[in-house]
Amino acid sequence: MNENACEESDLLHTSRLILRRWQVGNEIEISAQYSYATNPDVTRASGWAPYDDIEECRAYHDKVQAPDPECFAIILKQTGMPIGSIAFKPLPQAQKLPDGGDPAACREVGFWLGEPHWGRGFMPEALGAMLRYGFENLNLSTVYARHFLDNTRSRILLEHCGFAYDHTEYDNSFPSLGEIRDEDVLALTAQSWRERRKQLNVPDAPKHIGSGAYWGSDPTIVKRPQC
Repeated sequence: MNENACEESDLLHTSRLILRRWQVGNEIEISAQYSYATNPDVTRASGWAPYDDIEECRAYHDKVQAPDPECFAIILKQTGMPIGSIAFKPLPQAQKLPDGGDPAACREVGFWLGEPHWGRGFMPEALGAMLRYGFENLNLSTVYARHFLDNTRSRILLEHCGFAYDHTEYDNSFPSLGEIRDEDVLALTAQSWRERRKQLNVPDAPKHIGSGAYWGSDPTIVKRPQC
């Protein structure tokens, strides 16, 4: 993994992780992602089916993930290898906001982590860095997240990071799985995040990274879900 290919301003750092943009044509990234995303325990909870072959993974990596400025590879500092992905996306068009809510100031966050790295606290670390970036650098007002009703791991993670229940969506379609599923949607406002940040004495925000992610479950956005 050639981390020197990234400028320092393209990186988000935590104690054990680096979050950086995916790189077009990086075969190490493609191979690592394929090894994780052939596992249905990783992909099904995220709303998509495992890859059929590495060429499908390569096409998605190079044409969707790498060009997306708000999609980050989660890199383990100890090895320099990607272990997951985390990204912002616009809200689904059908999602209703509180009176006066500005969709441009909101994002939905999605993520996945390779199963060998579960249970080690990496995702709270990555999500914490992503939230800090969103609220401090992008000046977001609210970040949303969603999970299937039976995905208790994600629910615990999101609540641990300050999210609170917002609403339930019924009968959402997941063509990749061939299923209709219900989802809980949680939200974290900038005000709640700042209050929590003061309580936890969180360090200052990371350096700025360009904005503008476009991917997700909105059927008008033709991209494979990344989380």
